[in-house]
Amino acid sequence: MTEPTRRALLCGAAGCLAMAACGGRAGATATTSAPSSPSPSPTSGAPATSPSASAATTPLAESAAIREGAPFAVTLPDGRPAFLVRGADGVRLLDGTCTHAACAIAWDAGHKAFLCPCHLSRFDLTGRVLTPPATDPLPSVPVQEHDGRVYLAG
Repeated sequence: MTEPTRRALLCGAAGCLAMAACGGRAGATATTSAPSSPSPSPTSGAPATSPSASAATTPLAESAAIREGAPFAVTLPDGRPAFLVRGADGVRLLDGTCTHAACAIAWDAGHKAFLCPCHLSRFDLTGRVLTPPATDPLPSVPVQEHDGRVYLAG
């Protein structure tokens, strides 16, 4: 049996940290029950599939849970991570997949930025790239806010 390499151990630890950062807070992740579909290509900037009718009627989160400056982690119907972000212009949904190598990003509250654990790309609250190697911003997914809840636009 071969010993794991240092790189394999570090990558495994980074993945665990990313998962803990995204899903470790009680009540911070909303999920929906829809079948998985393939992830988009890292640079496509478009969702892999259009939301289904049931996805558009299933809320992603309660509006009150989304506070300005504190992204709220959710899971899209196709299984991709995403973040609801409240700003001056309302609520927007950012795809939580790094545009460089398709790794799941996490919110780093200390630096007030999204961080990719794979290659350390950083993104601001609007999805704009702060630190490469990513060059494309995080894609926005259309949402609607009504009746005290946030839904995928559809």
